[in-house]
Parts: sequence; C-alpha cells; structure tokens
Amino acid sequence: MEGIRNRLQRGFTLVEIMVAVVIIGLLLSLAVPAVMKVFGKSKVNRIVNDIRVVSDAFQFYALDNGIYPPDGDVGVIPDGMTGYLREFPWDLTTAIGGKWDWENSGSNEQGIVISSPDVSTEMLKKIDGAVDDGNLTTGEFTVVNSNCCYMLD
Repeated sequence: MEGIRNRLQRGFTLVEIMVAVVIIGLLLSLAVPAVMKVFGKSKVNRIVNDIRVVSDAFQFYALDNGIYPPDGDVGVIPDGMTGYLREFPWDLTTAIGGKWDWENSGSNEQGIVISSPDVSTEMLKKIDGAVDDGNLTTGEFTVVNSNCCYMLD
C-alpha cells in the first residue's frame, strides 16, 4: 500500500505546473521585444551596407565610362553593370522587401531604388538616419510613391 502512495506522490501538482508556465511566459514577454529589436537593427545594417556596395559599383562604372549606365528595369542588372555587380544579388528581394532598380532620367538625377519595400516608416527613418539626414522627404535617401530612392551625385 505504501509503495502505491509513493508512486502517486512523485508527480507535479497542477499549481506547480501553472506557476512554471507563468514564469516561462513572463520570461518570453521580456525576451521577444529584445530579439525583435536586434532583428530590426540587423535589417537596417544590412540594407545600409547593401546601399553602399551598390552605390560604389555605380560610381566605379561612372568613373570608368564617364557616365552612369542607362535606366534599368526592376530586378534586372542594368546594361554594362554585370561586372560591377557580379557578387551582388540584384535580382533577389532586398533585406527590407521589394526589388532593386536603377533609375537614370538622363539629366543629373540618377539613383538606386528599392521598389515597394515592406517595412514600417519607422524602419525607413532609421535607414535614412544611417545614410542621410533622417528625413524621408529630403536629402539623398527619400521615399517617393512607396519606393525608397538613394540619389547619386
């Protein structure tokens, strides 16, 4: 009889399990925002680095050829840029969503565009603060018609 009673008393009570679940929930509620913040910073750093790499590639092209390449299509490497962007995933989705594009109006307005990124305005402001003036309507990095534009020269 005593052996049966000892086996029945070895488990956890419902109250103990509920306390453990509440503690785990509290720990998760503290950890998730911190992890999301790190992911946000990672996205900002990634896209800022990508913008710098792409910007340098187009400027090297302009130094070698005297002009920037002609206008391109969304997700398609512009004519003449293959050698300059051979290691860069131009045709893939960017770190903030959307696709890469090259805009060249033929005048003094050339720029790298990310078409239709799928991040918040706050995230775009953080990116702008890292590469420009922090204002999405002025400077080299702007948002126009839901596209991010980084103007060169």
